[in-house]
Amino acid sequence: MGNDKIKLPELSVDPIKKKESLYKIQEAAAQKRLVYCPSWLEILKSQLAYISRGYWIGQGAFAGVGILVFLLLGNLSREDVPYLFYASVLAASIGIVTVMELGRSQSCQMGELEESCYFNLGQLWGIKMVLSGSINVAILTGVIGGLSRKTDFGILALCLYILVPFVLSHGCYLLLLFWGRNMGKKWPQITAAVFMGLAAMIPGAFPGVYRQIYLPVWGGVFLIGVVLLALELHSLFKKLSVGGEKICWS
Repeated sequence: MGNDKIKLPELSVDPIKKKESLYKIQEAAAQKRLVYCPSWLEILKSQLAYISRGYWIGQGAFAGVGILVFLLLGNLSREDVPYLFYASVLAASIGIVTVMELGRSQSCQMGELEESCYFNLGQLWGIKMVLSGSINVAILTGVIGGLSRKTDFGILALCLYILVPFVLSHGCYLLLLFWGRNMGKKWPQITAAVFMGLAAMIPGAFPGVYRQIYLPVWGGVFLIGVVLLALELHSLFKKLSVGGEKICWS
């Protein structure tokens, strides 16, 4: 009896129905979305939710100042001068809002928190920088437009006179933020903004530096500032690519 085995009846398999069933399973598996790739618009919408309210208030405040400067330039006569004085201070100070927003990831180990929550920190910072750069350039474009109607300088010269303090100040802000300890706090950044604003006033005390003969010097300083800023951004995103803990000093 130990050798007795229960024999089950063999089930007949219809090869046509088997093929149809396998095809349906394969088709259903192909329709499953295993990897979700959001569109650029969806990415932008999701990342905007992580930008603080203070950032929007600060950008709105600088936009208001830019509009006031533009209106002021429209009401001043040519004898009232210092057009470039106001515009240079605005250009040197406008980047502080962006840096303070980025500084939030430098404090209280926010870099590690964002990485542990699977945030794409590089993507988030990239969107913040592109957004801020677009807003700032739009503001400065309006200011340069107002200057062009009130001064005898050409557009190229005006762009250099405004963009030099803009680029150099951004380079200093990023240098302070990413290479100094505990610089995610607001007061060192605000102090840097005040210092850069005061530094932007210096050329106004020597009107001769705005003569056309010095235009190549302005161009050289601008190119140096762009190169240094590009190197800082490259170093920043290289650190971001290996984890948020590499950029959090606090």
